[in-house]
Amino acid sequence: MAPLHAARISAESVVWEDPYIDWSAYDLLLIRSTWDYAYRRDQFLAWVEQVAQQVPLFNPPHILRVNTHKGYLRELQQMGIPTVPTRYLPAGSCPELATVVSSLRAANGIVVKPVVGNSGRWTVRVLPDPTSIAAAEQRITRILAHEEMMAQPFLPEIATHGETSIVAIEGNITHAVRKRPAEGEFRVQPEYGGAEVAMDVPAELAAAMNAALGVAGTTLYARADFVQGDGGAPLLMELELVEPDLFFRHSPDAVTRLVEAINRRV
Repeated sequence: MAPLHAARISAESVVWEDPYIDWSAYDLLLIRSTWDYAYRRDQFLAWVEQVAQQVPLFNPPHILRVNTHKGYLRELQQMGIPTVPTRYLPAGSCPELATVVSSLRAANGIVVKPVVGNSGRWTVRVLPDPTSIAAAEQRITRILAHEEMMAQPFLPEIATHGETSIVAIEGNITHAVRKRPAEGEFRVQPEYGGAEVAMDVPAELAAAMNAALGVAGTTLYARADFVQGDGGAPLLMELELVEPDLFFRHSPDAVTRLVEAINRRV
């Protein structure tokens, strides 16, 4: 809040599901930490549609609607954006993980996670052996009884090279960080011991980020996570347009740009 107040912008943190807030009293709402939407997406999107009738919302409702379901990766791939290969597992289905591993040519196994999720929620790594597959099928079947999931190849490059997160404000790249998992872990989130370090943005990654932004539409803020594919080419893992960590702690300039962008809108 301090940078907004320093720019003479009156701002406060509020809870999206608070029934006593008069949303029309605000000039702008900035979505930042609605991490619980993953457990009740329909309720969250209903709130988005309702509130958007009263006050400008950023990112805009149509972007929030699409980006809260990781099926957007399929759409980006169809638009020519190189993404990590993905198989979608319908809710209520019984997964045949051996077939999924084979179809994804996943020599190192797969990672299965909900299509609506964040922070590694209910993410399962499946090794390419019968014992691991059988154990994972039991767990994943229980989750599929309630929601859709997705499977992607496990990429050992994440342990060796890490993931790269690139941040953009108003479509312009501001900074990037490299994230690595803890020893013996495959998730890079800090909740699982992951670490991050600021880095420059190589030209190849900048081009990949700009391509993703080009098909995403106009956004106030965006973060994309990339991993090295075969031959070192970047593959998009996630395009986060709802409530991502924007790693502002590594870029005061990005904070300034966001404040200026908000100021122009209010």
